[in-house]
Amino acid sequence: MFRKPSKPELRYSGVRNEYVIWCPTCGYRTRPDSNKQSVIADWYLSNQPGNKHIENLWIKRYLEIREGATVVAQENENNAI
Repeated sequence: MFRKPSKPELRYSGVRNEYVIWCPTCGYRTRPDSNKQSVIADWYLSNQPGNKHIENLWIKRYLEIREGATVVAQENENNAI
């Protein structure tokens, strides 16, 4: 991956009343929450360098996101006309 890293983006969904922070470079995102501060805290805690426990949690969450994207893509292919 030779892209220039982008800044994380805070998004708000008025329909769902949820905030989420996501990284456009790697696709990592926090879990959605109705409280903006809890989403910011989740992002901060998931991005602490040098902490092995946080690194393991980050990898686990990243793999969950990747697997979810694969499942959605497969479902879309199966539902195609």
